[in-house]
Amino acid sequence: MLPLLFEAAARTALIAVGVALILRMMRIRQAALRHRVWTGVLAMMLSLPVWVAWGPRTPLPLLSPEAWQRATLTRTAPEPSRALALESAGSGESPDATARLPRWDWGTYALILYFVGMSVLLVRLGIGSFRVTRLLREVRLNNGRLTHAGCAAPITVGWFRPLVILPEGWSRWPDRQLAAILAHEEEHVRRRDPLIQWLALLNRAVFWFHPLAWWLEGELSKLAEEACDSAVLSRGHEPREYAEYLLTLARSISITGTRLNVPGMAALGAGLPERVRNIFAGGQARPISRAKLICLTSVCVAAAVTFAVGSLAHAQPASPAFDVATIKPNRSGEQGGTSRFAGSSYIGTNVALKRVIGLAYSPIQEFVGGPGWIDSERYDITAKAEGNPSREQLQLMMRSLLADRFKLVVRKETRELPAYALAIARNDGKLGPSLRRSTTECSTSDQGKTPGRAQGKAPGGGCFRLGDGSLTGRGATMERLAAELNVVGRLVVDRTGLTGIFDMDVQWTPDEQGTNADLFTALREQLGLELKATRAPVEVIVIDSAQRPSEN
Repeated sequence: MLPLLFEAAARTALIAVGVALILRMMRIRQAALRHRVWTGVLAMMLSLPVWVAWGPRTPLPLLSPEAWQRATLTRTAPEPSRALALESAGSGESPDATARLPRWDWGTYALILYFVGMSVLLVRLGIGSFRVTRLLREVRLNNGRLTHAGCAAPITVGWFRPLVILPEGWSRWPDRQLAAILAHEEEHVRRRDPLIQWLALLNRAVFWFHPLAWWLEGELSKLAEEACDSAVLSRGHEPREYAEYLLTLARSISITGTRLNVPGMAALGAGLPERVRNIFAGGQARPISRAKLICLTSVCVAAAVTFAVGSLAHAQPASPAFDVATIKPNRSGEQGGTSRFAGSSYIGTNVALKRVIGLAYSPIQEFVGGPGWIDSERYDITAKAEGNPSREQLQLMMRSLLADRFKLVVRKETRELPAYALAIARNDGKLGPSLRRSTTECSTSDQGKTPGRAQGKAPGGGCFRLGDGSLTGRGATMERLAAELNVVGRLVVDRTGLTGIFDMDVQWTPDEQGTNADLFTALREQLGLELKATRAPVEVIVIDSAQRPSEN
């Protein structure tokens, strides 16, 4: 959740800087127009978390191919395992008990701090909203005007149907003063300023850590008052007279010590000295032309949309690339399929696009977004490169192929998602009969001895063969085993605390739903390990778009 909020906050800051520069360059001084522009920024700030989480993105190819390759190959280093005191090889493992204690990191504390801050401000907003509701129930009708004994100055309250409430002594005001004050408050009603102020306070509670949220709340309140002052002057009221009315009301507030400044209302006092200076200086800015207004709107919208939906990490490299590649739909209806690198080639048979993406972006295991067919439609894909490329080079070639033929657009994010923690099942720390310490790393000769999908040697350590209901590992680390267990449908993180390499054999009965529920029991009984539900920061590939390829 925090990465989502921080990304939304960063994007909003860019939008605000862009809007401020545009207003300055175009010399926009009208308070009402500036208020509308910053209200738009407020609306963007409130909606951006939802957009960042689920909205589409537009690629902005600002990264060089070399930078993209470095970014996509970078992987956060795994958390170091704690060293464990081992018993004899025949008696199993006895890990340090502290290795299985809950691990708290800065993200947990930051999340708690965020919710505490947000809760305090939301409670204040809730209390203020309740006071507005109670105030509306207590108003009285006096000579056709709503009044309240607690008001020292006129206020406008209500979110969707604002009302003007006057002090009880309003009938003693001169007619010109009453007319000016009513013009000011009725302008608040027309503009729906109480609702905008309430939304600004809600935004401040959600983004309380962001200085922009606090600035927006104050700036919108100030601009709303200045816009209403300009409306009063435009109706022919004398600036000096009107300024004196405002100062008189300010003295009344000072004497009574109350002003009922609660969320959901507009009240006298926001930036009063500056307002009075503007009034005496003839603070009505000249209206802008229709062409300039259209230009301002277009530029602000373009800047906001660019910063809201743009993503810098889309510029995929044009090279390296496979020399020859064929892609054909597979309509056999069979369930099984293979997806692997073999030498300088990639061979995929009856394989879903999502699985190909998984191999291209390994070791990342989580993929979100994209059209539904990337999981259901199957393809036969063969691609061959010259020379003897490394696995990393083959992955880059596969990414280039996916971008070219499937028009794949992706980006990397870190999200807190449901996951499983791979841990030791027994309290005494002993392992199962099918998990043995190994002294020999796997080699290419280990491949092909057992039916299934040969994974080969890869980052994380070890060789694996994964078939329907079977998993065999040789010279494998616990980190690599956790990566292979993504067949359970979630990211699996190593929390065993076991170091070194192991040989293992697991057999289970696959179910028709593909949940591999029996694998949980097999891990416990055969390896002495278990999968515990947890949440973890997960590096994910977000699939923004993909298209079906044309046949060869």
